[in-house]
Amino acid sequence: MKQWLILACLIACLGAAYADTPWTVEKARQEALKYIPDPFDTRIVESADPHYAENQRAKQLHQQQVGNRTLTFFTTGGYGVSELGSTLAYYYDKDGHLQFLEVGHGESKYPYKSYKFSYPSGKLLSVSLNITPLESYVFGPGGILAGHWVGPYCYDTHGNPQGLRRGK
Repeated sequence: MKQWLILACLIACLGAAYADTPWTVEKARQEALKYIPDPFDTRIVESADPHYAENQRAKQLHQQQVGNRTLTFFTTGGYGVSELGSTLAYYYDKDGHLQFLEVGHGESKYPYKSYKFSYPSGKLLSVSLNITPLESYVFGPGGILAGHWVGPYCYDTHGNPQGLRRGK
């Protein structure tokens, strides 16, 4: 009887281990593209970073937190800003001009989706499926993989490094 109990526990444990299989590009693509939103009304946001000078000082000092804002700096010179408690993130070029908006950013339950829109057109540029705080898949609206972020590194469809972000 004891052997059957051990065997049953072993089978249950193995089943639980395989129940949450790892994400593949195809599985992530299917989940990410289940819903595609309408264009974003960009008239509700400012075109320039209202905290540009303060954010640039933070960049020079390698600070990622400034007040209620989290900053992410990219090797392109651009940067992202998200505010505590908000699901909207702003992405600026190196001169502080708004380039993109991300809706759904910073949700607390994984996995979650976020949508990146261009500024000022409001056109959908990409859909991200955020698997964990350290991993996400990014797809164009047509379903083509734009990048797979693992930690601070972004990889293309062939596994080649494509970008690096600092902070987040």
